[in-house]
Amino acid sequence: MRIFSRRGFGVLAVTTALLAVAAGGAVAATTLRTGTTVAHTAVLTQDTASTHTGATYAQLGSLSITAGAGSSILVTFSAESACYGATGWCTARVLVDGAEAIPAVGTDFAFDSTDINRETAESWESHSMQRVATARSTGTHTVVLQVAQIGTMVTARYDDWTLTAMAIAP
Repeated sequence: MRIFSRRGFGVLAVTTALLAVAAGGAVAATTLRTGTTVAHTAVLTQDTASTHTGATYAQLGSLSITAGAGSSILVTFSAESACYGATGWCTARVLVDGAEAIPAVGTDFAFDSTDINRETAESWESHSMQRVATARSTGTHTVVLQVAQIGTMVTARYDDWTLTAMAIAP
């Protein structure tokens, strides 16, 4: 017995999406990227702690990676962090050649949180994130990691971090 045909499932999916939008909900978008081989890898590490305040993005680190046109540039950032102060969070973003890598959500991403002022300067934890971008041309591409603090009097401390970029050939 077949409950949904391909055609019926498509109608159901579109209807569900339209109902979600009509109800004020957002429709999540997923993106699939595939590749054949890791063509290049670049790794940057830092073992000295730095402290950041303010809602303006500040550069934490950057590296360059060679990638062919159409390659996916997969970026991983992991760090020991402490995010503390009043209610708020500490955010991070990855720029590849000046454009935010996806998912590109700006300050809507919490790398760490103050947990409503329950965290302290000694609340060190390990956190990680990944972002991806498509190389528009063959050559050297610049990967920049930026951090900012969202909320009143929020401070972030980053230590023992690694920034890794991999160029994955299509």
